[in-house]
This record gives sequence, C-alpha cells and structure tokens, in this order.
Amino acid sequence: MEWLARAVNATVSRRVVLSAAASGLLATGCKPAADTTTPPLPVRAAGVYVFSGSLDGEAPPAGDGVLRTPHSTHWLESLALRTEVREPEAQQLGIPAFSVEPGQEIVIASFKVPGAPAYSGKTKATALVAAGKQTHPVDLFGAYDPVAEKYRVSDSQTVVACVPIGTQVELRATDAGRTVSLDLRTGKRGAGAALPSAYNAAPALGDDYQATGLLITQPRGKFEVDSGSYDLKVRIRSAAFGLTPWTPTRGWAPRGTTWAVLSGLAITAQTADSTGPKRNLLFVTAVLDLASTFQLTPAGGRRLAAPSARFKVPSIRTPNHSTDVPDLVWAVPDTFTRGVLRIAPHGSLTVDYANASVPAAWKQLPEAREFQVALKA
Repeated sequence: MEWLARAVNATVSRRVVLSAAASGLLATGCKPAADTTTPPLPVRAAGVYVFSGSLDGEAPPAGDGVLRTPHSTHWLESLALRTEVREPEAQQLGIPAFSVEPGQEIVIASFKVPGAPAYSGKTKATALVAAGKQTHPVDLFGAYDPVAEKYRVSDSQTVVACVPIGTQVELRATDAGRTVSLDLRTGKRGAGAALPSAYNAAPALGDDYQATGLLITQPRGKFEVDSGSYDLKVRIRSAAFGLTPWTPTRGWAPRGTTWAVLSGLAITAQTADSTGPKRNLLFVTAVLDLASTFQLTPAGGRRLAAPSARFKVPSIRTPNHSTDVPDLVWAVPDTFTRGVLRIAPHGSLTVDYANASVPAAWKQLPEAREFQVALKA
C-alpha cells in the first residue's frame, strides 16, 4: 500500500501549493477598484457676468444679432444655452468650469469688437443686461477713440447669465433718449430697434464737381458794367454719404423715414477774369442757396431739396482755398438704397473791388451735374 500513501501525499502537496498561490493572488492582485466618478462642478451663483473671450456657439440668424444706436454698436458673434460649462469651453473664457443650481440654466452671448460708432462725442450710450426683473449695467468695450480708431477693450466679450430656466435675457441700449433691445437667446432685435441697414453708407460718389458760370455786374453810380467768368469747384470725391436715424442737429427721424447725410463737402471759388475793356481781375463773393444747389432724388421718388439755408463762399485771393460746407441732411424713406444727387449752383453774387462792392447777377449759371448714389449692402 506504499504507492497509495505516496499518491495521497502528492495530492495533499498540490492542494497546499494551489491554496498558497491563491492566497498570494488575493494578497497582491485584488486591490479595491479606482473611483471613476466625476466630481461635481462648482456651482456659480445666479447673476450676470462678463468675461473676455468668445465661446464657440451658434451664430445668430442672418440679419439678426446686431444692435446699433448713434453712439454704440453691439454685434453678436455666437449664442449658447447650457446647464454647465466644462472644459475646453471654460478655457475659451479664461474661467474655471462651473454649473448652476437645479432649475437654472446658463445663457451665453459672445460679442465681437464692433466698428466705429456712427457718432462720437460727448453724448454716450449706456447699456445693461436685463434678466427677468434683474438688471446689470455693462460696458463691453469702453469708449471709442476716434483718433486711435479703436475701443478701450480690443478683445471679444461674453455675457454669461445664470438664470431660472426660461427667463428672458436681453441687452438694452439707451441712446439719445431712446431705448432699444437685443434678445440674447435668439439674437432678435426688439421693437423700435433700427435695422443694421439704417446706418449704411455709399462708396465715393465720383470726381469733384467743377463748372464755370458767367456773371455781369449791376453797378450804381460811377461804376461801369463789368462781366466775367466764375469758376466753382465742389469737393465731392472725399465727401461721405450715409444714412442714420439720428443726427445731433435734427434728432430722430420721423417714423417711416431716416436721415440721408452728406458730409465733408468743401467749395473752392476761383477769381474771375473780367471781359470788360480794363480786364480787371474780379473777386466774387457768392451766397449759395443750399436748398436749390443740392438736391437728392430717391429711386422712384421725387426730388428733395436740401434744408433751406444760405451759404457764403467768400472772395478768396489765395488760390485753391476751400470753405467747408455744413452737413446736408434730407429726410428719405427708411427703405432708401439708391438715388441721384444733383448739384446746380444757385445764389446771389457780389463783385469786390478795392474800395467798394458791386452786386452782380448770373448771366449764365454753372452747369448742373448729377451723381449716382448707391448704398453698400
């Protein structure tokens, strides 16, 4: 029975080895499983925040996302709605990731740096974000410096509103006594807000206007009748034509209309050669009637005179001396996109001699000329 004893001992030995091996595996390989649960994000309190940078969201629909006033422009770059902001979105705004309390959501609106406002000066626009009944003043880009041609803040700015689900969130801008709004969920403008096209401008209108008229003096007493030519040049090449619903001098345009403004005009009047027997060099002072000299015809509409005013073009003995013309303003339909500007000089004349001035009249008016006006889309 010796072989049976050896078999039993071998079996027992194998069981001991296996048991020891199993014990070793338990001791060295069966560690507790790692905790893969994501820690909760910090909760941001309800309110309105502004951060530098822009978040990748949805672009506003075409034609929406822009709120313009005479002294400010707010231009949406993207919109987003979240219940939490994780990486890498949080990095885009330079802030830690966060979430909000249950029952709340995060309305996110990123604004890009706008172009120059229509007007700069002492009058300023103010802005705030309204979230339900709560309001938060904002100044996204600071004041615009017309000399440096830039805003104080040159980075995109993002408004983050942590609000109860469904709360209306909008940007409100108040300018020149009027408040307009922009929905920060949809990018749509509120009632009364001007379309972006309300501030459209035209490219250069063309070459400068230059024409020659003929005049004749109407002397009294000892002076003889004299006549001559009169050269008039209107600098139009560098002038600017554009639309605006408000101007500093005219205020807001009436409902259904907008202001068409022609600015940067200057007039150069040249001395005239006398055709009389003494061949005097005539110095002429012209007083132009702006209403009949500058007229604008909207496409499909009637001809509109410039505001009634008289503008003095003095007798200048220095060649090529220009006299700046005040801005010309017309009330046009708010659908205006193109038209014709007509320049046809009209007005009174005076010839200035060394010791007296003599009235004169047009013998032949300078030729009228028309300029096509087409706004940029």
